[in-house]
Formats: sequence, structure tokens, C-alpha cells
Amino acid sequence: MSPSDKEFLGEALPAIVTVEQGAILLGLPVYAISVLIRRKILRALGNPKPNAPKRLATITLLQHCRDPIWLDKAISILTRENLLKRQHGSGNMRKIKDPKIGKSNSRFCVEDSDEELAPDCRLEHGKHHRIHICRCRKVAVGVIFNGVTKTESFPPSTTLRKVVEWARDKFGVDKKEKLVLRLGSTESEPLDPDSHVGSYVSHPHCQVTFYLTPKIKIEG
Repeated sequence: MSPSDKEFLGEALPAIVTVEQGAILLGLPVYAISVLIRRKILRALGNPKPNAPKRLATITLLQHCRDPIWLDKAISILTRENLLKRQHGSGNMRKIKDPKIGKSNSRFCVEDSDEELAPDCRLEHGKHHRIHICRCRKVAVGVIFNGVTKTESFPPSTTLRKVVEWARDKFGVDKKEKLVLRLGSTESEPLDPDSHVGSYVSHPHCQVTFYLTPKIKIEG
């Protein structure tokens, strides 16, 4: 937890919070909140359009925090969509096969790598920290910056952090400039840089377009 997160939790909570603040209250990644809203188990105030900024009611979030049934449902959804980090179990080796998602047409991809693993293989502890389970072999990624679009195909397990660095090089943006990717429009919430591009597509539609913007946008 960052110092700013601790500062937020230590203050009197406002009645309405942003997606980022809601994620802090629930102890979830920011991008997980969008998934829970899309799956209709978390409600955004005002019925915003899919790509519009979202606001959440603090009292509803606090009620969810005290509801083990809701929490279990939320974690089950995020786990099925492979949006939570997979932790190693006890011992030095761990199977990655999961009967719920280990279908014959699923691929087990190592984060930020072209490497694919067999569904019934075992992972040596400490070597593979995150795996993305998907059906797309590659994801066609488009990045829009200042009205110009660049495209590239990435393995579905590629992190958005890596896509940002690729885009920075393609658009010739200074390395000191802090950049984020947004989905749908330049006004939407910044996406988690540790999420995978495969989390934003659904087979057979293995393509997605992001907007590249400064992390802190200048208003006016």
C-alpha cells in the first residue's frame, strides 16, 4: 500500500469515491473494479456510459467489505477472468492445470513472454510468478496518441507497462514523460500497468485499441 493510499484510508471518507479510491477500500486492483461493474455486481453511480469515468458510493463499498458472500462472488469472477495474481502454493513445484479453465483450446502464457506452457506442467517456485490463461494466440493492439495510431501484435500475457514502453519508442516520447493507457477515450480511467492485454479482449475478437496519454492530464 502506497503512502497516498494510507493517507486516504486515514481520512474521513467522502460519500462518493473514484474507481481508484474504491479499489483501495476493497483491496483490489483498479482494473478489477471495471470488471465487477461490467459483470453487474458493483454499481457505478448515475448509470454512466461504458467508457465514461465512474464514481462509486462509499456506503455501498463499505457494505460489500462486510459481506463475505459478495466478496466470495467478486473474487470468483476475477479469478475466472484471470485478473488476480496467482500465488505459488506450498512446496517448490505447483501444477497450473485448473479443471474450470483448462480447456483444450486455452493457452497458458508466461507474463511478458512468447513462452506457452502445457496445461498439466509444473512450475518451479520463483521462476514464473504470473500466468495468463487465454484463447487468443496474439492480440492486435492499437495505440492512439495525438490522433495518430500505431499497431502491433503482442502475446496476450504482455503487460500494459510493456505496451507503454513500446508506444513511447514508436511515438518518440521523452522517457521522462509519465504515460498511461486508457480504454475507450482519453477521458476514461487509467488502466493498471501490470494488467495483461489479453484481459481486455474476448476470443475470437483478439484486438483492442488504447489511448496513450500523460499520467497527469493538464486541464484547460
